[in-house]
Amino acid sequence: MGRARRGERERAPPIEVLAAGIDRRVRSEEILDRFQSVRHHLTSRQWQVVVLRHKNGLKNVDIAAALRVHPSVVSRLLARAVRTLEDEEASRRREKLWLGREQWKESSRSEPL
Repeated sequence: MGRARRGERERAPPIEVLAAGIDRRVRSEEILDRFQSVRHHLTSRQWQVVVLRHKNGLKNVDIAAALRVHPSVVSRLLARAVRTLEDEEASRRREKLWLGREQWKESSRSEPL
C-alpha cells in the first residue's frame, strides 16, 4: 500500500470492480421496484428508510442520523418492511398457484375423455 511513486499514475480500478458497483445499483433498483409494489402497506417511516437505503445507498447509521433516530430503529423499520414485502409476494405466489390450479381444473373438465 502506501503512496504512489513520483511519476506513477494511479491505476484505474479493474473492470470487475466497476461492474460490481453497477450490479449493486441494479439490484438496489430492482429491490426498490419490488418495494414500490407494496408501498401502500408500508408506514411512511418504513418507506423513507427503504428509499434511503436502496435509492440513496445509505447505511443504517447514516439513515439514523438523517431521520434523527437510533440505528436500531432503522434496523427494525427495514426488517418490518422486508417482512411486509415477503408476505405480500408469498400471497401473490399462492394466488397465482391457486388460479393456475383452477384453470387446470377447468381445462381438464372441458376436454373429452
